[in-house]
Amino acid sequence: MNRNVDYGKNKFEEIMEREELESWIETFELLQDSNLLSDIESARRKYQKGETLTLV
Repeated sequence: MNRNVDYGKNKFEEIMEREELESWIETFELLQDSNLLSDIESARRKYQKGETLTLV
């Protein structure tokens, strides 16, 4: 196996902190939610059309 891969496996904590890894995992899980992605795309289209609400 590649030496860099071996180093990464053995020294993972030096490369990425646990909190950052958990954040990446949460992001990955959110990106698997097709309903959420559809809602985001819909909101972007509405925003581009100027269909927004403002809070005052």
